[in-house]
Amino acid sequence: MCAICDRLEKGFFRKYGLNVQLNREASWATSCDGLIYGRLDAALIVSGAVINARIARSSLPYVQP
Repeated sequence: MCAICDRLEKGFFRKYGLNVQLNREASWATSCDGLIYGRLDAALIVSGAVINARIARSSLPYVQP
């Protein structure tokens, strides 16, 4: 069982006043889209996935700092 599922079952989020609902996404791409377009507030995904997805959907070139 994942750590987040365990914390949800044990009431950790409720203890701090957070209303958490877990959703299973079909793919990494669906999770990225959910974050980018505001359907999801948080997601467990690899760190570069959102940045890469955002760059791919943007007309602006990515300039590494």
